[in-house]
Amino acid sequence: MGHVVTMSAVVFFLIAFLLIASGLIAQLRPQKINAIGDSTLRSDPEEYATTSDQPGELAPACVSLYGHDPTLLAIRAQVIETGGFRTCMVHNDIELSTQIKRACCSAVVLCYTLHDDEARQAALLAKSIRPSTKVVALESFWSHTTLDTADAVVGQFGGPAELVEAVKRLLPLS
Repeated sequence: MGHVVTMSAVVFFLIAFLLIASGLIAQLRPQKINAIGDSTLRSDPEEYATTSDQPGELAPACVSLYGHDPTLLAIRAQVIETGGFRTCMVHNDIELSTQIKRACCSAVVLCYTLHDDEARQAALLAKSIRPSTKVVALESFWSHTTLDTADAVVGQFGGPAELVEAVKRLLPLS
């Protein structure tokens, strides 16, 4: 009985998070965040131009999103993009490694859909390749990525604003 109540609570809060995120996204005016002029989620950050629309300005920092649920990652990407950042998804450690080696991403958001070992390994991989890479871990009450592998931790029910604020603290916009 306890597991049924717990799972019902998880489903309820996940649905609430998705509704809040979609409401936040709907309220915000679309932003021109890349040279193409759209906010299309890309899997390869090199598809983005290296400069913004203004001459002499660098493009916003790119945040890689790593997890097992494409829908959750797409929603988080839209939320992070509203904060002025570019985003891209990675599907495995090889893609993550490639992006970090190319210096394509400045931060990695690790979803709680990754197993603890996967999240820890991804964080350590990112830091071993490029120590300046920032890591944001999203936690739930069934996954507990350790604080020693992440620069910031956002709880599952922290909401979209907390995620954007965590990224902004680690990657201040210029």
